[in-house]
Amino acid sequence: MFCWADGTELKRGYEVLFYLHGWLWTLAAPRVYATLKRFPSPDLLIEIVDGYLAFPDAGAAAPNEPHMVTRLDPAERRRRIIAFRNIVAQWEPPTLTNELMFAARTLFEDEYGPGRDWEKEVADPAGLPEECNLWPEGVPRLLKERAEKAHADIL
Repeated sequence: MFCWADGTELKRGYEVLFYLHGWLWTLAAPRVYATLKRFPSPDLLIEIVDGYLAFPDAGAAAPNEPHMVTRLDPAERRRRIIAFRNIVAQWEPPTLTNELMFAARTLFEDEYGPGRDWEKEVADPAGLPEECNLWPEGVPRLLKERAEKAHADIL
């Protein structure tokens, strides 16, 4: 399930974390969450978290990502991600609970720093979470791009 757009398998936990970040942002911002026409299952989010935690470097910061400002030691970071997982396990979509929303905000801000006005955060029409986040079938935007490329290669 976890691979890059070109189908290359992910090799490190921080790579899976990119998929988690998309969902954290979506869950942290109520106006962004409200754009969804379908909702992730707790099982999907748990699978992403578990996919991340399965890597030996889980908890380490992503290298070469200057916009990420991870300030936590790896053990604390890992503990917070497990706490988020436990909240997700109790969640019943489509209701976005305050507990889940604030847990997502905390994790997102652990990575990118504080300062967002989450109540005003909106989805970019060019990158709606419905199209850019990981779903059981994959990332819709990437699947569409792959299909278009395959079609173009046939022509």
